[in-house]
Amino acid sequence: MIVIPPHALEPAHLVACSIPEVDESAGELPWVARPWAEGEILALPDVQKRYKCLAPTGWPPAVAPEYWLDVGHTNRWAMFRHLTNAASVGASPLTFTLAPGRRFNSLFLRGVDAHAVVVSVTVNGQEVRRIERSLISRSSRTWSDYYFGGHYTEPSLVLHDLPPFSGAIVTVTLTRAGGSVRVEHAAVGMSTWLGHANWSPRNDALNFSTIERDKWGGIQLVPVKSSPTLRVRVAMPKSNAVKYLRARQQLDAVPALWAGLDGDTTDGYAEPVSVFGVYRRMPLDVSNVVESVGDIDLEAL
Repeated sequence: MIVIPPHALEPAHLVACSIPEVDESAGELPWVARPWAEGEILALPDVQKRYKCLAPTGWPPAVAPEYWLDVGHTNRWAMFRHLTNAASVGASPLTFTLAPGRRFNSLFLRGVDAHAVVVSVTVNGQEVRRIERSLISRSSRTWSDYYFGGHYTEPSLVLHDLPPFSGAIVTVTLTRAGGSVRVEHAAVGMSTWLGHANWSPRNDALNFSTIERDKWGGIQLVPVKSSPTLRVRVAMPKSNAVKYLRARQQLDAVPALWAGLDGDTTDGYAEPVSVFGVYRRMPLDVSNVVESVGDIDLEAL
């Protein structure tokens, strides 16, 4: 099992992106000193935020915040800001180039809706690694599935063996045959191996929906997005125990990608045993003289 905390990205680290700073196709509008109507969406590139006008006004959010509602990050920056599951959506091909300014050996994409991805890592203008991968996934159990079953796409990509050159630049290109490309989380970072994931991890979900019955048996349902959870046990040599404790300290209330099968996203169990979120509990059992065992309770954002 590996964990990948995302490197923090600032505007200077995003060298290029096919989604504009103010994406009018997503309903965003740049600031202009004019009367703003209720419901219009203002995008401020300097803070990468979007605001919805609540009532007619001619003042920006910094001057008259009572007239504006913060509705999250701009479409360009949604996939690089990880405290929500808001996604960046753009026309195919969706391309971005990152120069993090720090070493990285891993890249991950979550909440992806695309058919293919190309990842290129360059150093001083020379390509040192290139990965091309189809994201189309199809599993047929019967002849009718083969002929009439739907085509699905892998929702995640994890690469944890990129060359960790200083000053490396990574370019990601996502394509889709029809429709828009969607990405919830895109990040680079340094992966840490926590141990071997044992059998019988448990994938569950926190259900925040309202399910109520009245005294006559009638039911009221108010669906709300659930939050996946994962409980996994990892075994590690005792030499890795300090690294495990260091990761626990550094990732206190810090979102990260936790992947039970390391970088294998083609395995049928890859998605059920991976979570982008935070740990709730992370005890370490050191009762064995050769190996240590860690129990990790994770909660997705």
